Amino acid sequence: MMAAARAAWPEVIVSPEAFASYLVSRAPNGWHDGRLDQGRATELYLACACTSGDPAAVRALEQAFIAPLRAKLLRRGMSEDVVDEALQRLREKLFVAPQQGHGKITEFAGESTLAAWLRVVSTRIAIDILRARKPETSEGDVLEQVPGAASDDPELCHLKSRYGAEFRTALQRAARALTPSERNLLRQHYVDGVTMEALATLHGVHRVTMVRRVVAARDKLGASTRRELLQQFQLGAGELDSVVRLVQSRLGISLRTLFSSNPGR
Repeated sequence: MMAAARAAWPEVIVSPEAFASYLVSRAPNGWHDGRLDQGRATELYLACACTSGDPAAVRALEQAFIAPLRAKLLRRGMSEDVVDEALQRLREKLFVAPQQGHGKITEFAGESTLAAWLRVVSTRIAIDILRARKPETSEGDVLEQVPGAASDDPELCHLKSRYGAEFRTALQRAARALTPSERNLLRQHYVDGVTMEALATLHGVHRVTMVRRVVAARDKLGASTRRELLQQFQLGAGELDSVVRLVQSRLGISLRTLFSSNPGR
């Protein structure tokens, strides 16, 4: 393993004793059935050198793993400024130790490839940035968020004035009936603006699988909302369908309003 690691990173020097200690400390999580493949060992060797602040190791990690992340995150639909800020925060987290702590690079245990581990960490940072940039939304009538709500459209004004409060209450109750995972997916996609590709990367699944999960959670929320309106407020079928059609036409806006303000999130 030492020979392979030194061949992979000729400018990075780690003593056999330090490398052995690093491997042993991570063996319970990073090794499968007591074995560690040679490729993963070379990545742990580089991480080990980075924990000691070796400039050559930090440069190697930057060139081989961090720099390629930029193109991958951009392909996920994130803007350049978000990606650049996320990568800068990633570098700080990896190499700058907080008070009485260690840089995040020490957490890499070889359970996945170093590239995959860094991709997940950087995606989470980017999501945090997107969430922080979202303006605060005060709780209010969801239908107020529909474009044209201030117009003199008779049907829209009637629905908003008569059923706005009922719909908001039904939507909130339906959201509380979702699982934490379902609420989290809807919030990440509709409030934080995370693309399906980025969500798939974050949760370690294929994009098609993630699309199915988000659609299933959205449909479950819609069905529960309709059921709440029907049972709790006894709307007629015609009235109920009118409200549902209106909201479905602006589903993304309704969900952004809900998950930006609902304490049950």
